[in-house]
Amino acid sequence: MFKDIKKFFSDFINNLRQKRAFRYAPLIAIPCLIAILIPTILAVWHVYFKDDKLFDAHDVTVTLYNNDNKIIATETVIESYAKDSFLINTLTSLNSGNALASRPENCTGEPNYRIYIDNGSSVIDYDCYFTSSATASYLCLDGRFYTVAQEPYEEFLCSAYSEAAYPESAPPSLLTKQGEVIVPSKVYWKYRSIDGELKQAKETSVATRTQNFEMSGSISLSFAELPSVCTVKITDKNENTLYDGDLDRLSFITAEPGTLLQVDISASWPRTDDCAAYGMVEYKFTVVCKDYASFDISAEEIYPGEFITLTATDIEQNAEVIYTPLTDESDEAEDAEQDEEPSTESAMKDIIPRYKTMKGYHVLRKAGWDTHGLPVELEVEKLLGIDGKQEIEKYGIEPFIKKCKESVWK
Repeated sequence: MFKDIKKFFSDFINNLRQKRAFRYAPLIAIPCLIAILIPTILAVWHVYFKDDKLFDAHDVTVTLYNNDNKIIATETVIESYAKDSFLINTLTSLNSGNALASRPENCTGEPNYRIYIDNGSSVIDYDCYFTSSATASYLCLDGRFYTVAQEPYEEFLCSAYSEAAYPESAPPSLLTKQGEVIVPSKVYWKYRSIDGELKQAKETSVATRTQNFEMSGSISLSFAELPSVCTVKITDKNENTLYDGDLDRLSFITAEPGTLLQVDISASWPRTDDCAAYGMVEYKFTVVCKDYASFDISAEEIYPGEFITLTATDIEQNAEVIYTPLTDESDEAEDAEQDEEPSTESAMKDIIPRYKTMKGYHVLRKAGWDTHGLPVELEVEKLLGIDGKQEIEKYGIEPFIKKCKESVWK
């Protein structure tokens, strides 16, 4: 191999000496010119025609979050190429620079977007209050609010990232009487963007498990906007159908307190030429019917010296619960009342306060024949020569109750 190389250079030198080197000159000169000229041309082109991109090493990262702080989109490019990225070019151009003196009136709730911009030398983190109008949309940075630039914002509204900016992109809410939002189980919904295009809503929350609600008095539901068609199916825990039909024809359903009901609702809003949104929504949830709060304590459950804990649920109105211990004077009045036998008047005095209590009124109660049977039990205990819960149980609950009834009506 070395002999061949040596022979090549020896022949090359001899040819030069014989003035025949011009035959090899093109083979040597052309590759050398290509190796020198092409990098030079590229360098000059980048410097003078491409804004010095060849020497720019800074990266720009832009991330768009929704109101749940989940990433909608993110992109990283060299800073000099940022104009070639729709996401970066649009989001970094939204701030008009016009700062407001105070917080806008429509920026009272939580922001529906968040924009994070990192250009390598600084970080900008915007809270965004975006709507379908540029004049009613704002950016918040370090507590100061800025208006948005109209042109880039309208480009954003026409993009695939703008769903949350349109209030119509979510179907009308279904609420309980207590103001709880019932999450749909299935949604098909389209909304109209500012360019007139109907877009499929993709960000609507859908229930992944059965929702359970407790309601008192009645099952009361309301839509934020009434649908044109709404059907309801209600079944009990044994899958017996209590109602299946249009919502307009549903008047009432009778169910015992504590009954578990399965409710299926299908609602639709029609498509029209000028509609802002349309679609169909389904709901599946369970309801437990609760009665109004009331207390009923009898001597069969409570004995002298024992303690009781009362728990009040489903009280819809503000109420004041008062416990007043009996004084000596009231004890004497109670003893005097205990000596009297019960009458129809006493029974009515008991029924009416109980009814008013169940309707939500605050009714003062007084111990005696009207409200409980403790005096009867004490009298029967003396008659039988027993004392206390253990001796009553030993005697027998049913025979003891029978004796109490005989004592009342003797």
